Amino acid sequence: MTRSEKKKRYDGMLIFVVLLLVAAGLVILYSTSAYNGQVKFHDPFHYLKKQGFATLLGLFGMALIARVDYHKWVPLAIPAYVTSIILSVAVIFFGDEYNGSKRWLSLGPFSFQPSEFSKVAVILFLAWLINRNVKKISKLRIMSGMMLSILPVVGLVGASNLSTAIIILGIAVTLIFVASPRYAQFIWMAVSGVGFLGFFLALESYRLERLAIWRNPEKYEKGYQTLQGLYAIGSGGMFGRGLG
Repeated sequence: MTRSEKKKRYDGMLIFVVLLLVAAGLVILYSTSAYNGQVKFHDPFHYLKKQGFATLLGLFGMALIARVDYHKWVPLAIPAYVTSIILSVAVIFFGDEYNGSKRWLSLGPFSFQPSEFSKVAVILFLAWLINRNVKKISKLRIMSGMMLSILPVVGLVGASNLSTAIIILGIAVTLIFVASPRYAQFIWMAVSGVGFLGFFLALESYRLERLAIWRNPEKYEKGYQTLQGLYAIGSGGMFGRGLG
């Protein structure tokens, strides 16, 4: 098989799983937003249309990027990571605030979340870093250096978006875990991660409140959605009600 033929091969199962998750997400979005869309915009499909358009753009972008040899992304590893840090700092000072959190940057009529760019930047940067240190990655010093290198962007993102920061940290640990031949060293990583998470939970009172609501939703006014979700599951959910 020639190199050009190999480039044309795609993981069909992976594509199927991605499309299945996207379709499930759109169905769930419509299920949860139809009433709100009808009340606010007189259109139950309002949010579904917006997300559907974004989904089409995403699939188009995926198709384009899949045709590019991944080696060509290597020179962009460091610039992408530095850019993610700059954008994360920009959010703190110039971000748009919604519901008490600054997570968005606006460029004219367009707005985006830099934390989403940070996910891709961390993957690209760590892949480059692991490849450079693949023969020495089993050393604790090298592994620790890799984790420390992504903490700036994790910390900046976590200041306003803890859930995404946890995802980014999870991505980093997974990449290093797959590349490392020594798994015992990840015990201290797990301990450090719990401490890191506890620190950011303590920074904002509403984060701790969310945990309390999750544990005892009936004691809080904000636990309404949790209780409704539990009620839906207990009564058979959307599909169960339809069959009943």
